[in-house]
Amino acid sequence: MRRACGFGGAVVTTAGAKVFGISDQTLKTGEAGTLTVAGTTVIETGGTFTAGASLVTDAQGRAVAASGPLAVAAGATAVQFTAAGRFVEILLGRGPNT
Repeated sequence: MRRACGFGGAVVTTAGAKVFGISDQTLKTGEAGTLTVAGTTVIETGGTFTAGASLVTDAQGRAVAASGPLAVAAGATAVQFTAAGRFVEILLGRGPNT
């Protein structure tokens, strides 16, 4: 699946939601699974962005470009250029200091 999951264990359903990690499985709330919570991982994209772009989630748990400033160490950073509906490598927890 490669989508962002919240602290309850399910795929996030609110754009810009806080993310606990990225899952390659389909998880239901409270269901056990493996999440990548640090470093680089692959996620499905919900829009087009370039390498180095600051990323947040859309309402389906996919990575999209941030539309405004992020808090320190929030969000993720694109490692590659991509278009919507593809899978891209991201670096978790590397938002800009703005």
